[in-house]
Amino acid sequence: MHEVSLAEEILEIVESASRNTPFTRVKTLTLGVGDLAGVEPQALEFALKHMSQGTLLDGALIQLI
Repeated sequence: MHEVSLAEEILEIVESASRNTPFTRVKTLTLGVGDLAGVEPQALEFALKHMSQGTLLDGALIQLI
């Protein structure tokens, strides 16, 4: 599933950002998903919520616009 790979990359980006600008939690993650991106927004949100357990994104509000 393409969205699982995207979710993995997003989690890596968040972890990397926390090393450059220290933070311990993400409250809201807003992502723009264009019509031509070939991404199923519901599948991406599902993958992010399940894969984020125990990470900086755990419990974050995920907004896909």
